[in-house]
Amino acid sequence: MLVFSTLKKIRQIFTESYKSIHFIPWIISILIFVIFFLIKNDAIIKNITDNYLEILNAISILSTFFLFGMENIDFKKMLKKLSVQRKTKGIFITEGTSLINTYYSFLLIQVFLISVQYLLFLFSIYFVFLLILTIMYMIIGFLFVILSWHGFLELDNH
Repeated sequence: MLVFSTLKKIRQIFTESYKSIHFIPWIISILIFVIFFLIKNDAIIKNITDNYLEILNAISILSTFFLFGMENIDFKKMLKKLSVQRKTKGIFITEGTSLINTYYSFLLIQVFLISVQYLLFLFSIYFVFLLILTIMYMIIGFLFVILSWHGFLELDNH
């Protein structure tokens, strides 16, 4: 029962979030991946596969800054300021709830991508596209949190 309620909550987080922001890391990752394989530089590919675990560990450590950024956001204040409701799939939710769910959807995707890559690494599978996608989610998620955090600080100052 706990598993089903957790899966239901995860589905709710994704359905009540801003989905269009998730296109940005996917599009950038696909472009980088295509450019990366059009170049076909064997030295770069060998360097990535030789240092795959170090790169993955660095991504894991750097993604904690996303959590540190989320820690500085006052979610109660965000819910109060963004109280305009919008309709999503037949239900009304506030913009603050959508924004908070977007943060958590980025967090869940980062944890999922990193976990999958560690599992693949156990079987000596190097999935470069997932590595690029994880880096993009980390960077864009971090920028998203920092920009909204500073935006709410500026709203408080005025």
